[in-house]
Amino acid sequence: MNNACPNCGTVYNITPQLIGRSTTCKKCGAALVIDASGLQLAGGERPEGQFDFQPVKGGFGKGGFGNVLQFFKEDLPTWLFRVGVLIAIICLFFALLDKAKVDRRLAKVEAGDNKQRRLDEEFQRKFQNPEKGDKESFESERKERDKARKNWQTIEKPKLQEEVDSARYSARTWGYWYTWGMMWGFLFLGYAALGYLAPEQATIRRIVGSIVLCGMILFIFIRFVFIESVR
Repeated sequence: MNNACPNCGTVYNITPQLIGRSTTCKKCGAALVIDASGLQLAGGERPEGQFDFQPVKGGFGKGGFGNVLQFFKEDLPTWLFRVGVLIAIICLFFALLDKAKVDRRLAKVEAGDNKQRRLDEEFQRKFQNPEKGDKESFESERKERDKARKNWQTIEKPKLQEEVDSARYSARTWGYWYTWGMMWGFLFLGYAALGYLAPEQATIRRIVGSIVLCGMILFIFIRFVFIESVR
């Protein structure tokens, strides 16, 4: 039996025992009758003695997919708002994560330099006025200190610096795509905000649309006008 509303596709639980009964669609309000083939559109006014039943919720069948499409058509600004927010957040935080990766590797280089400086100062304080009996200890520790400094300068630090350069290159490369993603996210948000400003929308939606538009304009001004002029 056809258990979907012929007008909007909303799915209902229909059984042969309901043949001959009538109802109206909970979604679109169309007058329906139940015959041997299932739900059919009824002409004229809503008949007396109707049978009331609820639509089937969820599912990925014909009716469920139709409901999703119907909701998408009826509330397109909300869908665009969700997609725009998701894209904008992903691109924004990925860019911040790339910057944090560079800062983290720079911090390792800085920590290594500070460690070498601290060890040099301790060595100088310890052997500031070495006595004759301390000459052997002085020479031994000086050689170890020179070896450690050379190892840092020629092996460890260059390796860390290479990781810093790699992270910077990756951040600059992906920054191009993050900017593209932010642009598309803002386009979706802008279209959704304009849809929320339509006269038929609720007051709260018009307020949200106004706030989103003002926030976008402010962000674009700060990011692409103020920051670029400072650079």
